[in-house]
Amino acid sequence: MSDRGHPAASDAYPEKQERRPSAVEKALLRLAYLPQRALLRAPSPSKFAGIGKPAAGTADPSQWQQLRYDLRRHGLRDDLVRRVLRLLAQLAGSRTGRMPSRNQLAAAWLLLHGRRCVELADIDSWPLVAALAAATAALAGIPVHVIVTNGHVARRDAEAMRPLAESVGLSIGIVDDNMQDADRRAAYSADIAYCVYRTVALDYLRDRMVLKGRPRALRLRTEALTSHNPRTQHLMLRGLQFAIACEAETILVDGAQWPVSITAQASSSQEASWLGEALQLARALAEDGDYHQGDNGNVLLTDSGCARLAAAAKQMAGHWQGTKRREDIVRLALVAERVLIRDKHYTVAGEALQVGDEILRLHAPEQGAGRMLKILLELKESCTVTGTREVLARIGYQRFFRRYLRSGALVVNARGLGVELWSTYGLRIVRLAAAVPRLHVRLPDRTFASQAETMADACARVSELRGHGIPVLIVTRTPQASLAWAEAFKAAGIEHARLTGTQSDEEVAAWSEAGAAGKVTVAPYFAARGVRVRSVREIEKTGGLRVIVVQLLPSSRHLQSVMERAIPAGVPGSIQRILSLDDELLAAYIPGWWRKRHSPLRSLMLRVCQWRGTREASQARDDLLRVEDYLGDVLAFSGSQL
Repeated sequence: MSDRGHPAASDAYPEKQERRPSAVEKALLRLAYLPQRALLRAPSPSKFAGIGKPAAGTADPSQWQQLRYDLRRHGLRDDLVRRVLRLLAQLAGSRTGRMPSRNQLAAAWLLLHGRRCVELADIDSWPLVAALAAATAALAGIPVHVIVTNGHVARRDAEAMRPLAESVGLSIGIVDDNMQDADRRAAYSADIAYCVYRTVALDYLRDRMVLKGRPRALRLRTEALTSHNPRTQHLMLRGLQFAIACEAETILVDGAQWPVSITAQASSSQEASWLGEALQLARALAEDGDYHQGDNGNVLLTDSGCARLAAAAKQMAGHWQGTKRREDIVRLALVAERVLIRDKHYTVAGEALQVGDEILRLHAPEQGAGRMLKILLELKESCTVTGTREVLARIGYQRFFRRYLRSGALVVNARGLGVELWSTYGLRIVRLAAAVPRLHVRLPDRTFASQAETMADACARVSELRGHGIPVLIVTRTPQASLAWAEAFKAAGIEHARLTGTQSDEEVAAWSEAGAAGKVTVAPYFAARGVRVRSVREIEKTGGLRVIVVQLLPSSRHLQSVMERAIPAGVPGSIQRILSLDDELLAAYIPGWWRKRHSPLRSLMLRVCQWRGTREASQARDDLLRVEDYLGDVLAFSGSQL
């Protein structure tokens, strides 16, 4: 198959040259998803003849050398791939103690096929599936990047699969953010490199800045022979040849809303000065007279407030004379001063302010407004002001991932993502049936008018569950909310553990104990990425782990992702949402008359809110792609734009 042939070796830095489709082609591409979805829906592993049954014995070193030679000569040919996967399956059973199932072998086959996003609910099998596909491609001489969400997952999966790779003569590298350039370069030079998605994109940007465009391979080879300091010695990657993205919903969707960029520190004194003036103007305005605060947290200036600002601006510098600019920045200052509350929306640690990107996007959705809002909060709390940054190079993650010559992905649940993955990345979703059924129970939602009522009910329910020895996982949307709930449990005398998503060794150990009898754990939803809650058989008789979501999550698939990680397949558990109707996400998308406790169709209201939030996030990703296309049109490549 052409998709799986050996990549051309003529390019010194292999990568796919992008061809940007027109608007009509994009529309047709989305329409083309419907027939291909019907064709690729839920195939049976038995269709992959010959790879479902492991080989009777493992190959000796001479056989592996012959297989390596054949793969490098003929590429990823079907018969060769089938044979290698069967041998690797037998070897995996003896080296890692994990014998792959037919489903897992089928998933590895699909990843090697290229341009497939495999929906595989068994998360614990992902490291083995990725290793089988990566090892087969690496034996063919193709450098492989196994792309994961964080450094802990990269280290865990790489160390678990190292015995399998080394037994067939392959090397494994682990790319960490804290590594020196020489160590990262050595890790990328391995046959299989486990790396974090943002890190590999940044290293690609550094390579493009070193290459200063797309020089021909002959020129680079000549430079290597004649120059004392050739550019090839400073490159991190060996090109973009084969990528396997584990957890596609996080890497290719959630993580793709903001561009990856390399910046340099610039002076912020002038900007901080006039933002400080905006805070002073905001503090002089009176609520209900000069401005009104809406239900969704937005601030609207009255005619009186606009007149007061105009009068004050007459005595100020010229940049305050523009009416719209003046009113927009003062509205933003009012949000920082009157709407956002310390320890609820943001925290202060020493002289550093910590605020989630979600809070900034919610209250300052315009381009660049989030950064100004953060500086306003830093000035408000007398924290160290974050300097402005000069962009040296940038690229959207959508464009970066599409530059791999071949790619594949693994996903827990691709519901609602099919069209986007197909039209943006060319990935076709293939669903593999779960080998073990899910036993979790979805309990009815409970809603309350205020956050205080929600906390009181949840604390009472958690105390009751602990009395029966049932472990509880409290899931929030933001780290600030996790801190607030931890304080509420402390005040109620409920012993608990609070996790933040740092993926440290201590936090990973705490996650493994979250299923212990009577254990209470508080964490934001994204902290569960890449970790597993250990199943405790003693608590299964009481119904297993109870997951309580106390903040509406941005998307329904985030809730599904939490369930897949917290309640393993074949293990009982339950999940329930206890929500406050004054939640900021609800206030942003739902009118006030509907956010009443006794309003009809509350379940529909929650679905509408998540649908609108999901649509807005998708629109942000589309806007980013359009901006990248615009920059590509108006700017020639100079190392600063990609």
